[in-house]
Amino acid sequence: CLLQQIVSLFMAGGFVGAEYFLYTSILSLGFTLNSLGRTMMVLRVKENFKFITSKSPSYCAKIFTDEDTSRKMLSGTTAQNSTIAYQHKTENLSDFLKISYAPDPSEELSGKLSPITLVSSVFVTIVYGVIFKSFVGAVSALAVMSCVSIPMVALLAGNIPLLIMCKNSTKSNALISGYPSVKQFSESNAVMVNSKELYPKQSVKLKTIEHFADFRVEDAMLSAAVIMKEAKSPLYRVFSDILKKNKNSLPRIESIIYEDKLGLVGWVNGERVLIGNRKLLDRFHIFVDDTVDEKKYTRNDYDVTYIACSGQLIAMIVSEYVADPLVKRELHRAQKFGLCLVVSTTDSNITAERIAQDYEIYARTIKVLNTGFANTCNDVCSKKESSSRAYIATKGGFVSFMHAITNAASFKQNLTIGIIIEIFGLILGVLLSATMVLYASVSILGVFEMLMYMLFWSTAAVIAQLVRKP
Repeated sequence: CLLQQIVSLFMAGGFVGAEYFLYTSILSLGFTLNSLGRTMMVLRVKENFKFITSKSPSYCAKIFTDEDTSRKMLSGTTAQNSTIAYQHKTENLSDFLKISYAPDPSEELSGKLSPITLVSSVFVTIVYGVIFKSFVGAVSALAVMSCVSIPMVALLAGNIPLLIMCKNSTKSNALISGYPSVKQFSESNAVMVNSKELYPKQSVKLKTIEHFADFRVEDAMLSAAVIMKEAKSPLYRVFSDILKKNKNSLPRIESIIYEDKLGLVGWVNGERVLIGNRKLLDRFHIFVDDTVDEKKYTRNDYDVTYIACSGQLIAMIVSEYVADPLVKRELHRAQKFGLCLVVSTTDSNITAERIAQDYEIYARTIKVLNTGFANTCNDVCSKKESSSRAYIATKGGFVSFMHAITNAASFKQNLTIGIIIEIFGLILGVLLSATMVLYASVSILGVFEMLMYMLFWSTAAVIAQLVRKP
């Protein structure tokens, strides 16, 4: 365009007579749109910087790297591969600016296409000069071919939806730094979660307690409550009042073991405490009177948990597990993107069927781990690093983490569609312009027509990335 402007100073006749057009306005539009995209990037970094410098605890998202263990964890589910995401606590989030300013595929592709479109433009220019024997026409052909090759929304198309997504995520107490964050976690097909996070406070309700002993009931119940809290069982919350009341005189836990699908076995002050279902009692030869009828409770979808201490049955807890609305919303979003749940639990009432029923999702997208894998899951989720890369971070909580992962998956799908539209419009524009220039004349391509064509495909590329799955 600069070359065309210089030529027009000395050969103004062709431009005044509308034989040729100056295409500087198209170039200016390209600069403006891409500068706007850069502004969106800076606004995103500014918004995320407020999050990263807050004093709240930070949790970073990671990908579980043991592929063999991942495959075993996900066996029997609908997962197509074995990429499991999880989060753990960190003291410092590093590489924030590096990740934030990293180019997205649209920007990277523009750099790769530039040499190709430049060669194509020069080739069309040479052919035009040979055919029409016009220097001014050849320069105008070079200008129009170069302009139609401009990726008008290379920065804008990716940064508008990324800014919107990041703002949406920060409202949910989650940070997505930039496109590398999306690239890192959009391929995840499962997330690790403890059952305590699936059933947060108010999701486990106590219906009734039946006592079978007349002495040491309070001591046994307190011991059971301490064991359940230490084991991170969702059921411990129904005993929160007991724990608060006796917070200065809690019994000492010696050991805790979770028996798969049975319940907890703990030792407190030299006494064995059992917390689980009837099969756990049978295994340790704890007698349950035939008059005890579980069915009158379980028919209402309630769950029964027995507590025994020192070989004697103490009580039966009747509880109800209900879905948390926020968790349910995120699990439904996750299911749309094919994400599975890898669940660790120490509560015999928590099964894949129970979770699927409560949250109305497919049972085959849920894997409740056995003790060995559950310990692995708990180990990686409970560790704390001094520094972690700031791809995705939260202030803790399963809902925030899940929201960030599903946002990354949604953005990746839309970005791919937007890039395809942008490339198609650019290639089609180059081919059409080359055909019209060589078979007719460069004068057939007016500035207005060129602007309308390029704005149409640019708008389509942006809209395609803004239309998101709910």
